Amino acid sequence: MPILLDLLAEADERAGPAVLRRWVRAPGPAGRPLDHLLARDFGAFEDAVATLAERGFVLRGGGPT
Repeated sequence: MPILLDLLAEADERAGPAVLRRWVRAPGPAGRPLDHLLARDFGAFEDAVATLAERGFVLRGGGPT
């Protein structure tokens, strides 16, 4: 658990806890970060955190036009 918290520390500082709660459940380019954790695929979760750091928090579709 401490390793996961360390991975998220910078993202938490930059985006805040509310954004991280949404991000962990939102579908990303390689799936939902939460699904990676539940599958114990920590490498994929770390990649998702890196993508978050590179791209920021991006939501697509579903909104009114």
